[in-house]
Amino acid sequence: LEKGASSLFIAGDLFDAVNPPPQLISRTIEALKRKNLNIFVLAGNHDRASNQKGDHALGPFSSVHKFGVIEVPEIIDVGDTTIAAIPFLPGYAPDYIEDVVRDLGAPEGSVLCLHLGVYDDKTPSFLRNSHDAVPASLVFKICREHGFPAAVVGNWHERRVWKGKDGTII
Repeated sequence: LEKGASSLFIAGDLFDAVNPPPQLISRTIEALKRKNLNIFVLAGNHDRASNQKGDHALGPFSSVHKFGVIEVPEIIDVGDTTIAAIPFLPGYAPDYIEDVVRDLGAPEGSVLCLHLGVYDDKTPSFLRNSHDAVPASLVFKICREHGFPAAVVGNWHERRVWKGKDGTII
């Protein structure tokens, strides 16, 4: 964490199953409470049991002070930064993501936070062909069109960084 940070965003899949053991939920809550931060977690595909509101493994966190569960796209202001937060959504991501971002209407300069897979030519084909994956070029296009200097994405269990020619970072 950056020193002096007031908020932590988790880009989905806090758990790898929709029914984590109660002991794991309890320990996770305790660990996050000790951080003394505003914590936001996007509902990821592994957290959700269905697309119904509240039908996910993150329910116990909604009553924790300073903890926000993001189930639908929303804009969140945290100090001097605005986050355009988009959790896992059903459907074929390349077909809906541009419309969802546009409809959200985040101000220019916001950071885009998504629960999607992002790929390039080096990504294995089984991941590229996933319904919840988009090409890095599409994320760069969205960032350019909406004035996002950066996008933070979560879904796949590997860390990657892409740098655009215009300085945008994914």
